[in-house]
Amino acid sequence: MRIFIFWILFIFFTIFMFLRAGVVWLVTFWYRTTLDLSHSAHRVASKWGRGVIYLVPGWDYQVWGTENIVDISEKPVVFVANHQSAADILALFCMDLPFRWLSKSSVFKVPFIGYVMKMAGYVSIDRGNKSSHRKALEESAQWLKKGVSMVFFPEGSRSKDGKMKPFKLGAFRLAEEAGVDIQPIVIHGTRD
Repeated sequence: MRIFIFWILFIFFTIFMFLRAGVVWLVTFWYRTTLDLSHSAHRVASKWGRGVIYLVPGWDYQVWGTENIVDISEKPVVFVANHQSAADILALFCMDLPFRWLSKSSVFKVPFIGYVMKMAGYVSIDRGNKSSHRKALEESAQWLKKGVSMVFFPEGSRSKDGKMKPFKLGAFRLAEEAGVDIQPIVIHGTRD
């Protein structure tokens, strides 16, 4: 029954937030820049993530250690986080920070969610496709040049057993080439 309630709440709230993003798009159509639109869409996505957590019975979150996050308004960073479940995305939205994601391309095909991801300027990557990897890192570097931080799950995909998988090097190469810091984030409890 709980999973049924989750999916009903998730679907309706996602549709509501998608419509909200559409209103933002319409209201800002004449005077927006691409950066303005992506910031607005990211704010809607962040509210969606926090909202899903609030709506689901029994779910809660706590954020610790924000005092250790460098001032990203001064200089962007590459955030790297462990990846336990799909709820990690919701958890990272709870940080309430401006950033862009690197996400597998299949997520961009999810109704409503994928559209807002494109509006927000999140970066798509096809697993196993080297030219897609290069393009994704170039797009990520462009965001860093614009002063916007990037979020990577360096494990690449979710851990099935809860143990951290070996890191892929893309996030670290990107940070080195862009001359920005790496900001580690630990996500705990989403697997359960």
